[in-house]
Amino acid sequence: MIFLENNNVVEVSLTIFAWCVIAWIAYRLYNRQSDKPEIWKVLVVMLVGLFSFSFNTEMFGTVIKISILPLGVWGLYAYFRKKNEEWQTYHTFAWFGFAANFIFLIFSLLAVPIFQVIYPENEPSTYLSNIDDASIIPIHPGVKHEEMDKVNALETILGFSEEPIHSTDWYYGANLEYDSTNT
Repeated sequence: MIFLENNNVVEVSLTIFAWCVIAWIAYRLYNRQSDKPEIWKVLVVMLVGLFSFSFNTEMFGTVIKISILPLGVWGLYAYFRKKNEEWQTYHTFAWFGFAANFIFLIFSLLAVPIFQVIYPENEPSTYLSNIDDASIIPIHPGVKHEEMDKVNALETILGFSEEPIHSTDWYYGANLEYDSTNT
């Protein structure tokens, strides 16, 4: 399942599309059944089939959930263990519920290149929509008010690069006399 980390439009749209694909496949599976089970039971079995033991990993800056063990299917099998006829009716939907995890995985992997096409990393419009009314807001009382150079603002923003924070050097370089006298 796609968990929305930064709640962007691409991921939401693809999640909705993934649910539509899952619903379409479930409808096709339901129509193939010779004896039609109740729809609400099919939905419950599919949702329980979604439960799985999985691990999360990061690929291309997106958290990916890879399902390994079908815990929901095992739980349903334990529930239907003595009712073999009902298990034969619902096992397809239980396994499809587990397979739906991989449909979500495919759509979350598709979200990465689509997001990069819609929001290119080197375009200023990805980060700023309009700098005509931009201003600098002082957030500390000791800072003097500055005017923003709107001409060079885009070059400044695009030239910004994150540098790693060496927290141990910063910690040991700090003044520790106050702490040592109080111990």
